[in-house]
Amino acid sequence: MKGNKGFTIVEMLIVIVIMAILAAVAVPNIISWRANAALSGDTRTLKADFELARSRAIKDNTSVTISFDTGNNSYSIRIMGIPPFPAPLPDPILTRSLVGTSITTNLTGGAITTTFDSRGRVNNTGDITLSNGSKKAQVTVNMIGSVRVN
Repeated sequence: MKGNKGFTIVEMLIVIVIMAILAAVAVPNIISWRANAALSGDTRTLKADFELARSRAIKDNTSVTISFDTGNNSYSIRIMGIPPFPAPLPDPILTRSLVGTSITTNLTGGAITTTFDSRGRVNNTGDITLSNGSKKAQVTVNMIGSVRVN
């Protein structure tokens, strides 16, 4: 039977077993990587939103507030009024919900909001902790409005 070409059933079973072993090793790592990537993305987004609020406060010469809703794992950014109209605008300029990531605030005096003034400084400093169960990341805002990821 020199002319027969193809694979035997034993060869096919060996390939299937090797593929199953590789999948068993790779799948947990992929799941862990995906959760870490989601947390990292949410952290970068929160930092960018803090920077957006600060730049908008400076640009519009007004106050911009970030309010956290830790129960719903969301936050919103609201302009507190544009001179000469100091009343808060009715709708937030941004509302974001984090899916699969929980928010914990550790701001001055236990506050759940922080406000950037027209010079980019904040009234409540501290940390916002994001977690997805096993991993945590912190976004820290200091008194001069600088934001960093820890």
